[in-house]
Amino acid sequence: MKKFVEFVKHLHDVQMNFLTSKLMKEKIPCAFFTPMISASLDIIDQIRNAGINLTTILTSDKRYSDFKSDLTILHINDINKQPHPKYCFVVEDFGTFVTLKRLLEYNLEPIFLEFKEFPGTVNFDFYIEHLPRIFEVYQDLIDDESRDVLIGYMLAQISKRISFCKFSNNVQYILNGFEPKPNEIVIDCGVCDGATSAMFADFGCRVIGFEMDSENYKIASEVAKNKNFVVENFGLGDENKSVTYRHAKDNIGGSKISINGTLKTQIITLDSYVQEHHLPSVDFIKMDVEGAELSILKGATNTITRFKPRLALSAYHKPEDIFTLYEFVKSIRPDYEFAFRHYATTPNITPSIFVKEIVEYCRELDMPLEMCGLAELVLFAR
Repeated sequence: MKKFVEFVKHLHDVQMNFLTSKLMKEKIPCAFFTPMISASLDIIDQIRNAGINLTTILTSDKRYSDFKSDLTILHINDINKQPHPKYCFVVEDFGTFVTLKRLLEYNLEPIFLEFKEFPGTVNFDFYIEHLPRIFEVYQDLIDDESRDVLIGYMLAQISKRISFCKFSNNVQYILNGFEPKPNEIVIDCGVCDGATSAMFADFGCRVIGFEMDSENYKIASEVAKNKNFVVENFGLGDENKSVTYRHAKDNIGGSKISINGTLKTQIITLDSYVQEHHLPSVDFIKMDVEGAELSILKGATNTITRFKPRLALSAYHKPEDIFTLYEFVKSIRPDYEFAFRHYATTPNITPSIFVKEIVEYCRELDMPLEMCGLAELVLFAR
């Protein structure tokens, strides 16, 4: 209880607008990290025009010495060799995500820039409004690590500072006591490129995956042939229906249902699939479906009530996921136990993100192949 009270007090103080106001008022020197300077010149101007005392550009750009500027330009490999500002603004892109741990190692405080309010943006008022629901989740978690992960995640969302996050060293979707076991039936909701289904198949599980995106399905089908699991070319939801979706070309894991989508697919409930295919049990369900997790849970009510499968649910696509997913599962099976873990993205889970350019980038800078960000929060239940 004491730790939660301290969190609430801290929540107010770490709001991003408080920090940026202080930086501007006190003219505190700040840096900006960009993998490529030329692509970020407009952003640099916006930061300075906003009143931030930007003194330094940090970059991994090989051509950094070619740029003429009144700002100090440092290559990331040289950051630890000379003084630099404490605060470092960053933008959300793959080059930044793989560099964040390096910035933290050099005692920099990365702050994600927000140039506009995106749907799903989390603010202080949202957490205060839902504080009783959040506290119920917090109290019901099985261990201190889960509670620390939840608090760190919320503080990071408010402040846009990843230093608050508590990342797990475990493989994503796998937590001791919650993991699938050999010969068990695993449902993979959101197969994407097939990597997680392949991992479960390697455990000796009978895997049935669902992928609504036809392009992703083609990729996953080839993996399924080699790893001996089933992948179905439709999505899951709370009713059987046809929908439209959009394919995310630059991030195949980002395909999602949209009324403005130009592609069509079929959605079914997990309950209807289990019944039609006479599955004797469902032992483990993993979901990463771009915000459709609650809808799929509603369409799996009978399956969850009957079999009580262990669950690994992505809980970061919507701000309310941290409590609505918990509340729904608890409402149909009050005997579930819950845990949170937060992960960095790695090639063994999402190889499609780690394209050749990203791999070469990490090797050149001697950085691990992983991406850290304000995503990949997983709610486990057993």
